[in-house]
This record gives sequence, structure tokens and C-alpha cells, in this order.
Amino acid sequence: MMRFLRKYWYDSGASLAVYMALTIPVLVGSIGMATDVGMSYLVRARLQGALDAAALATAAATSTGDADIGEKLEEYFEANYPPEKIGVPYDLDFEDSDEALFVSAQARYNTMFVRVLGIEEINVAASTTITRAVRGIEAVLVLDNTGSMSTNNNIQKLKDAAEVFVETLYDRAGEDEEYVKIGIVPYSASVNVSRYGLGLDPDGDSYGDPFVTLPGGVTYNSSCSGSSRTRWCGCVRAEEYPGDVEEFDENLAPYRFLDCGSGDDDESECEVTTYPNKMSAGGYCPTPITPLTSDEDVLLDAIDAMGTGGYTLGNFGMIWGYRVISPEFPFEEGAAWDDYIWRKAVVMMTDGDNNISASSNSVFTAYGHNRLINIDDDDLNDRFVEVCALLRQQGVLVYTIVFTSSINQATKDMYRACATTSNMYYYAPSGDDLEEAFEKIARELSNLHVSN
Repeated sequence: MMRFLRKYWYDSGASLAVYMALTIPVLVGSIGMATDVGMSYLVRARLQGALDAAALATAAATSTGDADIGEKLEEYFEANYPPEKIGVPYDLDFEDSDEALFVSAQARYNTMFVRVLGIEEINVAASTTITRAVRGIEAVLVLDNTGSMSTNNNIQKLKDAAEVFVETLYDRAGEDEEYVKIGIVPYSASVNVSRYGLGLDPDGDSYGDPFVTLPGGVTYNSSCSGSSRTRWCGCVRAEEYPGDVEEFDENLAPYRFLDCGSGDDDESECEVTTYPNKMSAGGYCPTPITPLTSDEDVLLDAIDAMGTGGYTLGNFGMIWGYRVISPEFPFEEGAAWDDYIWRKAVVMMTDGDNNISASSNSVFTAYGHNRLINIDDDDLNDRFVEVCALLRQQGVLVYTIVFTSSINQATKDMYRACATTSNMYYYAPSGDDLEEAFEKIARELSNLHVSN
């Protein structure tokens, strides 16, 4: 029996070797094909994602017929499909019209396994169409109302530019004006939430849950041109960090000017002197926030009412821009973050560097009396950067505008970095430049939806 088995093994060994020689390439090729095909699907998914992002950014940053559409498209595409990603893209192309921007591209995947079958590469293709139409836009204007805006009548230049923004969006919307919602956040040393903080709308009707707690004996009064210990005009204090760079979480204290003497160690020892609208003693409460609305007249009236005064707390204005465009409490007019019908944008404008003037004993801001606070301008800048990141993480398009020529380079760099892309940052040294920037942004803010 043993001799028989040995003879069988030796006689069939050659046949088995031949069989294995023939089947191993097929087995390797089959397994490798599954791997390579899977990788090619990954390349196509990455190509599609990069194409969508590049087409959206290009459509937002250009108008129909712009000579640099191709250049911008290539720049955005390369940023979203860097060389280190798997696959080699090629044949990036576009067709532009008044109605849409059509973009296409291909990518080559160099195979690793199915080369043994003679297949050295797999080519994939993707395309996307960006519809140019004003529909489904939510935009919040965060506007500098600080004291420096009174110089050279800059506040009027801002009003003119902001009005152009509003009018351009509604003119382009035509009969679809309900698909355009705009909010306004004037800011300086604080922001003004007006009666909304008490759960009421401007007419005194029910709006929602209150989020400002007033001391006993204090009531809201929109007209607060003089000093009063019993009137609150709508401005609020900042939450303790990191609450001032996050989603709204707790009730706020009202903004109130405190007269703090040299012997006072904390605010509880200071005298409440007024609930101010304007004060010569370094405090200022700007005009009220306008939540998202499709009422063009309400927006134009709010812009026209803006004034000037106070120091620059750009970070505080920006977090309230976030809260106005957010669908979450306390302002809930915004669409859900994941509602694909609506595009969200914040336009942040300043004419100066963040400045809390912590060295002064006569200045009062949302962070309190400056003699008793422990934050400085660098802290404001750091918090501004955090809010910019929060907006971008939520998919909000962030535009930034630096107005006048007196701003330092560090602030310009910070505002450029804040914007979603560098092309969404504007330096506007003059009033004409400011108006041009707002008009261009309004043109860009169309209903940018992807249809593959």
C-alpha cells in the first residue's frame, strides 16, 4: 500500500504543479481585481467631492463671464485634490452660462494587482452642475458700529454699502424673495438683543423664551439717550470664556455701566450708574440685532438707524452673528444646519483692530469695567479666530471685509484667515471699495446647490 501511494504522489505531482501554476495568477488576479476596483471607486468619490467643492467655490467667487473662472476653478480643485491623494486627475473642464456652471474632470488610478491580467490603469470620470439662482440664502451682516466709524462719515459709507447688499439680493431674487433671509448684527462694546432678550418681539408680542435676567426694578426702554438706573436698552454682557465662543447656553446679564473706584476690588463693590444707550464714559450700546427676515424694508430701516460709539469687540459681534444664523436658541429663524435647500453666510466687517482698551479706567464693555477685567486685545483676537472656525465647521460661508487703511497687517491676516477662502476676504480702503465688496458678495450669494 505504501509503495502504491508513493507511486501515485510522484505520478500526479507534475500535474498538480501545472494546475497550481495555471490557477495562482487567476486567484491573485481575482482578489486583486476586487481590491483595485474598490480603490477606483474611492478615487471617483474623492474626484466627485473635490469637483463639487471647487465648483461651488468658483461659482461663489465669480460671476457669469468672468475671465478668471478657469483659473479659480483650477486653484480650488487643486486645493481639494492635492497630489498626495490616490489617483491622478486630468481633463478639468467647465462650461459657463447665465443659468449654471458645469464642471467635469477625470482621474486615472494606476492598478497594483490586475496588472498581471494586463490592466495597468482604471479611468474614472465625474461632473457637477452649479445652478446660478438666488434661492435659499440666509446671510447675516456683522457690522462695525464703533466710535472710529464716525471719522470721515464712514458710518454713512457703511450704510450705503449694506443697503446695496440687501437691494442686490432682493433684486436678483425677483418673485422668490421668501428664499432670501438676512439678519443684521451691529456691534461695538456690546451687542443689543433688545426685547428679544425678554422673550418679546419689537412690538411687545410673545417671541420665545427669555434669555436675559433683569435686576428688580429695571425695565426695558428702547429710548435710553440719558442716564438711568431703572432702564435697560437691550445690550448684554459676555459669558465667561469659553461660553463667549460657543453655542448659546445660559441666560445673560444685562450690560450696565458701573462706576468703579480705585478701591473697588470686584464689580459687586462698584456703583451702578446707568443702563445706557450712549455714554461719554467709554461705554456704548449699538442699535438692536435684526434676526433673519425676508422683509426688505425692516432691514433697510435697521441699517439706516445705526450709529457710532465704543470700542471694537469683533469677536463678540461674530459670536452673535453665529447665533443669529444658527437654528438654535435664542434666535431660531435659521434653517437647520443640514438643510440642503438653504445656504448660510456671514459677512463680517470692521474698520479697526480688536481693542478692549484694558489700560483705561473709564471704559466699560460687554466684559465689564476695564479696571477689573483680566483679558486683553490678544484674547479678543484668539476668541475671534475660534468663532471663525466654529462657523466654518458648520458649513457657513464666511466673508470678511477690512475697511479703511488704518488697520494693521496682523488684523488683515487674521480676517483673511477667518474667511472660508482667501478670495472671500476683501480689503476696502475707501467707501467705493466697501460698496463694491458688498455688492460683489451679494452677487456671489446665489443658491449654490449641487446637481450631479
